[in-house]
Amino acid sequence: MDAGTSGEDVNVTAISVTDTVSVTGTQSDIDNAELWADLTSASSSRGDVYETRISDTKQPVTLVAKTAFTLSQTVRVPKGSFIVVALVADLSAGATAGNHVFTIADLDANVTSSGAETGTAIAENYTAVGQTMTVTSAGTVTVTADSSAPTADILIGGKTATLNVFRLAADNVESMDLDSMTVTVTGGAAVDTFYFYNGSTLLGTRPAALLQA
Repeated sequence: MDAGTSGEDVNVTAISVTDTVSVTGTQSDIDNAELWADLTSASSSRGDVYETRISDTKQPVTLVAKTAFTLSQTVRVPKGSFIVVALVADLSAGATAGNHVFTIADLDANVTSSGAETGTAIAENYTAVGQTMTVTSAGTVTVTADSSAPTADILIGGKTATLNVFRLAADNVESMDLDSMTVTVTGGAAVDTFYFYNGSTLLGTRPAALLQA
């Protein structure tokens, strides 16, 4: 919110945000929507600069594109300067795959503001179109043999050797937590114990008998 050309500070008391969705998404996929502002030098518990919650919590409704926030405190935008506000929300566990674009649109009066000294209502100019936020069902992990995996080796009794190196790649949907991994070994009857490492960190060991195909 920019008062760069204003002759006085501007008081903002309400903001409405429009969620434009694709045909497969719904506004109710978004839960606990709130407006937060960067008003001090502190950081939020999320780790971002938007440390001050300035609105109540809203639950958007399906087919109702606009969510109106009455600010819990008047935000004073200094003349010649600006205040940055973030829309923060959760994604519903039952969210439908689709796209959401969050906008403060110029079709209606979606910000209520007035001069801090004169009290004169202000006609705002809007250019607040957010990026497309994509909701998908889940991320995926692809497992391949890494290029550093050995093609052959000689195993000497009582010694250890690297048998294979696996490359686990997550797509760009979300970060993935790996909880378990099943490995099948063919022709490993002479092996005593298998060791599983992530770099230099030992993740676990298994007797060879448990991994035979």
